[in-house]
Amino acid sequence: MKKMKVLAFLLALSLMLTAVGCAGDSNAVGTSDVSSSQAEEQPVETNAQDTAAALTAGKDSISAGVYIIDIMTGINEAGSKAVAVNPLISSLDDVLATDLDGISGSDYIKEFASAAAARQLAIHKKFVELGLTLSDSDVSTYESYARSIYAQSGDLYRATGVSEQAVMDYNRLSLESYKLFQHLYSDGGEYGATIEEKRATFDENYNLAEMLVFYKIDTTTYEPLEESIVGEVQTLAESYYQRALSGENMADLLFEKASSELAEGEELPERGSDEEYYMVVDKVDNGYYYPTVLIDHLNQAEDNSVAKIEDDHYIIVVKKLSSAQASDELISNYYEQMLPTVKAEEYNDLADSWSKELSISYSADVLNTFTPEKVVADTNAYDEALAAENAAAAESAASESAASESAASDSEASSEEAASSESTAE
Repeated sequence: MKKMKVLAFLLALSLMLTAVGCAGDSNAVGTSDVSSSQAEEQPVETNAQDTAAALTAGKDSISAGVYIIDIMTGINEAGSKAVAVNPLISSLDDVLATDLDGISGSDYIKEFASAAAARQLAIHKKFVELGLTLSDSDVSTYESYARSIYAQSGDLYRATGVSEQAVMDYNRLSLESYKLFQHLYSDGGEYGATIEEKRATFDENYNLAEMLVFYKIDTTTYEPLEESIVGEVQTLAESYYQRALSGENMADLLFEKASSELAEGEELPERGSDEEYYMVVDKVDNGYYYPTVLIDHLNQAEDNSVAKIEDDHYIIVVKKLSSAQASDELISNYYEQMLPTVKAEEYNDLADSWSKELSISYSADVLNTFTPEKVVADTNAYDEALAAENAAAAESAASESAASESAASDSEASSEEAASSESTAE
């Protein structure tokens, strides 16, 4: 699925934070109050076609360029669903024709993009209504990020009709959306959680533990240690395990182990509070560094139980803790990290409700021009042109190499002939 992967890569670059964005022309969301010396020094690339308003509510609008990015997002979403329906799907054209939730992939993408654009418009209006603003640093951040994206993938964006200005506006509103989300869901916000709700969410997602880790691999090369050394590691781990079983404080054991591993010249670390030695482990293996054997154990272990677990790389002496043993501060810190995940759907539903309260007009011209079929066709054409260009470059390089080898061969032959002539003359 080469073409689908290309588009997915583009989206990975373009979707900043919680991904909401807008606008392009002077009346469009995200442009009217942007002022930056950097922007003045480096003119932003624009495209007259993608500045037309796709959606309008009052004085604010979503530009065609941003709407195209919404279509791209919809194609990516539809692609994931289509592959689940039919793993043999091999192109974006197949996605358009696949039945998704009772409608064609094309109609699914149109509905997705329209709803996303309406949320973008509603979120911006709520951001302004609540008196929220972006700092100069915020503006610099989203502008620099957008320029970086366009520098890397500008050719594909141009091929689908998206200007640098549209990407910049999209990223501005992504940042506004993130700021609004934090304003509403962080402590003190309208939808801020109580500590009881935070603890419940923590328990759904994490386990709390204290652990001592012993390595069966070289931590610099990741190669297995020699059997004799592994034996020593196992003996050491067993001694710590027995001490933990007997009731010794795990934080004390952790501090002792860390102190014994100091390199020459390193100072003894200061003993922190017990909580400073707590480890927070995801209940689901999400690709982080916690080994599966540890995650599986903690998901089943009883609170305050001590165990020694092992896999090919580690021996771990671990004590499962109750989240009730953690301070409100620790729980709150992790809850803030979880917010974008655990509240994303609720936030989208909230934005949908705001959009339904708006009187939004849709431009038939823009929506009929910039369709999923057009974006897919433009993407396919870009892919084909790029493949042809790469093939031509490879052919040219091969020709140059062959010519160079031929010239070298001719030169060598001439040298040998000259040497032969000299030898004959002698």
